[in-house]
Amino acid sequence: MSRIGKMPIEIPQGVDVSVSSDSVTVKGAGGALTQPVHRLVRLERDGSRLRVELTDDKAVVQAEIAQLEAIRAFSLDKLPRDMATRDVKIRTFQ
Repeated sequence: MSRIGKMPIEIPQGVDVSVSSDSVTVKGAGGALTQPVHRLVRLERDGSRLRVELTDDKAVVQAEIAQLEAIRAFSLDKLPRDMATRDVKIRTFQ
């Protein structure tokens, strides 16, 4: 995580934050908002601060690798089938 992502979030006066295993709810003067929390993210309330932590860095890296491999495979599928066997013509300009 980035340095900013590791910083605790200050909870202002008059705002109520409820953390459950799969969501976070914030209630204040302007209304309420409930947001789902990814399974690899853990939220901890410490007084007037909220800390965001990754539960497993290795799982995050593996998920990113799988996503990149899927993008690569999709991109290769879109190339013409005879791309590898085509003659390459190199022109030189003088």
